[in-house]
Amino acid sequence: MVSLGQIDALRSVLHHGSFTRAAAELRVSRAAVSQRLAALERELGVELLDRSARQLTLSEAGRLLLGRVDPALTRFLDALPRLSGAVVTVGHTITTEVQFVTRLLEIAATELPTLDIRLRRLWTSEACEAVAAGELGLAVVRHPPWTPDLRSELLWDSEFVLRVPRTHPLARRSEVRLEELRDESFLVIPRELSPGTYDLIESVLLQSGFEPRLRHNPVLFTRIADQPPSFRGVSLAPRFDDEVSGDDFRQIRIAGLKQHHRMGVHVVSRQADRSNPVVNALLGILRRIAAEQGDDG
Repeated sequence: MVSLGQIDALRSVLHHGSFTRAAAELRVSRAAVSQRLAALERELGVELLDRSARQLTLSEAGRLLLGRVDPALTRFLDALPRLSGAVVTVGHTITTEVQFVTRLLEIAATELPTLDIRLRRLWTSEACEAVAAGELGLAVVRHPPWTPDLRSELLWDSEFVLRVPRTHPLARRSEVRLEELRDESFLVIPRELSPGTYDLIESVLLQSGFEPRLRHNPVLFTRIADQPPSFRGVSLAPRFDDEVSGDDFRQIRIAGLKQHHRMGVHVVSRQADRSNPVVNALLGILRRIAAEQGDDG
């Protein structure tokens, strides 16, 4: 897969006409620049540079690729210098931080070292409002509400599991069916904080044939010791939230869920930023992270 680091290396080598000066700009070794370009050429199946001349230039295949076969890549190369020194704030929720945002920072530090990325942890509704207001470049959230000013892209989704405290009687089970849980109280994030997630969970439980008892819990993803007793109970959660909850909870497989009963991770940005090179660079990284995750369940 072509990476931003490979493309940035090509841009820098062409700009400076030298691997050594490109390495200095990118703050990597000369060998790293050479390796990135070699990997890019292997991925594309062509030699992009004419190395026979005194000055490094694009080969005929490189000019054809960049100028005719893939003009979008040429526009992207032209936009890359504008990433230097830029500042962008990325919003996220507590449950998207571990899987996506931490990895985003790791990749961007290598591929976009001059881009200053700042983070804000928010609830989904708050994050979407901040994106619409231009306070965030983008946000990684769960089931955002629709609004015409924003674009939302599904990055990844996960099957539900039942999340219970380790002291709960169900914690000894490896699998349950939702029909067995009609007498349980389900803890949910208040709807005003994450309406899409709330509505999805309510719908899943209603389709199981009983009226669920939903209790709002604004501290759902904190340690048991930090929660008042009235906030302790069972909940539906995405599979990977085990990393957020730590050792206080167990996750139990739910048998019989329908295929569309899944919880998604979305990236939200403004419609007006469709051509913003910073936003598009981060979107590209997030899509690659999602591809790394593969299909869950």
